[in-house]
Amino acid sequence: VNLVAAGAVSFELSCRPVTDLCRSMQQRKFHRIFLSNIPDYIGMLSVFTEIAPLLYPPSKGVPSFIQTNVLYNTQIWTDYSHFIYSATGIPTVDDVSKILGLRYM
Repeated sequence: VNLVAAGAVSFELSCRPVTDLCRSMQQRKFHRIFLSNIPDYIGMLSVFTEIAPLLYPPSKGVPSFIQTNVLYNTQIWTDYSHFIYSATGIPTVDDVSKILGLRYM
């Protein structure tokens, strides 16, 4: 089955900052967003404030999530909490849930 031809999958290419793209797409929602290592360049705060609002609210049937990779300067941070803190000022990964309502998996 050709998913593109069936209209089940679509692709869009945009040559502008990802935060601008997200602001223009506030009416669209997604179950999954794969960012590769975009946070290496824009930081995690932008992921939390600009990209996370594009997710559908969590439901029992279909979970919503953002997947990222950290590829740049991985030796700088001692762990993921240190990376989050350096990019956002949020002390720990657990505090991300308390402050932003997002859960780290």
